[in-house]
Amino acid sequence: MPDHAGAPRARVDLRLFGSRLALEVTGTSSGVSVETFGATEQEGVSVADVRRKPKAGAPAA
Repeated sequence: MPDHAGAPRARVDLRLFGSRLALEVTGTSSGVSVETFGATEQEGVSVADVRRKPKAGAPAA
């Protein structure tokens, strides 16, 4: 799924390992960028459905 700037990204759900974290991996012109974010513990909520606001000053892809 593309990020806010249209770059390719994937999310990795770490809740399967007893964590409340998820990773967002975004492709950039020089490699990849990885950001962590909190994920709800509610069952049935996919990390792909989580809406995140772009960080102020985040590098463009």
